[in-house]
Amino acid sequence: MEKTKIGLSVNIVAAIALLFALFGNSLALVLVVGYVLIAESDLWLKKTVVKALFVSLLFSLIYLVIGFIPTLVDFIEEIVRFFNVGFSIPVIDSVIYIIRGIFLSTIEKLVFLFMAFMAFSKKDIKIAPIDDFIDKHMA
Repeated sequence: MEKTKIGLSVNIVAAIALLFALFGNSLALVLVVGYVLIAESDLWLKKTVVKALFVSLLFSLIYLVIGFIPTLVDFIEEIVRFFNVGFSIPVIDSVIYIIRGIFLSTIEKLVFLFMAFMAFSKKDIKIAPIDDFIDKHMA
């Protein structure tokens, strides 16, 4: 079993990074990624922690875009009201809350939990766009 310079196995360090992502501890995740990229030589470990960071950023971007929808709808409502036309979508905030708070959050937690369990046995799940990007830019 391969060990890191701090004495932990590469599987454990990868799982720790993924669990930091699971629990939303971005600072700790970035610190682990930085440590691994600077100090460690195991390519699987490097790719796994970078993948954890990218998946975390992807979910943050999805949350941001979905959270922008009510603002966009409010903007459209104001433009339509300017022309004295009644227009309203009162349920949009509830729908967005359900999508973000229940559906997307559950998917995010399950993805990171599954990735962490896979890391314990030094396996990985394939997320094609992220894996292709990492493979292209990491050697």
